[in-house]
Amino acid sequence: IDPAMPVLFWNMGMMQWLAFGRIDEAVPWLEKGWRLTPEDALFPLGLSGLHLCLGDDQRTEQWLERAEPYGADNVFLINTRAEWHLYRGERAEAQASADSPIGEEGVMG
Repeated sequence: IDPAMPVLFWNMGMMQWLAFGRIDEAVPWLEKGWRLTPEDALFPLGLSGLHLCLGDDQRTEQWLERAEPYGADNVFLINTRAEWHLYRGERAEAQASADSPIGEEGVMG
C-alpha cells in the first residue's frame, strides 16, 4: 500500500470489519493509517468505534480523547461518544452527547 495514500489503510481496515467481520484485524490497519496522518480525524474516530465494538472501554476512551481536537461538533465523534456512554451505563451523559449541536459542515465540521 502506498504510504502517500493513508486512506487505503482505512479501506483495508473497513474491509476486514465490514466484509469479514474481523474487527480485531481492522484495528492494525487503521492504526497504521493514523501513524501516517495523525492530523486526520478519520483514524482516531474510526479506532474509537472499533474499540467500542470490541468492548475495550479504556482504548475507546483514549481514541475519543485523540479525536477531540478535531471538533466537538463532529457527528462521528458525537455518535461514538454517545454510544460509549451507553455502553458504560451513563444514560444522562449519552443523552447530553447525542444532543450536542453538529457543526455547520455536518460530518467533518
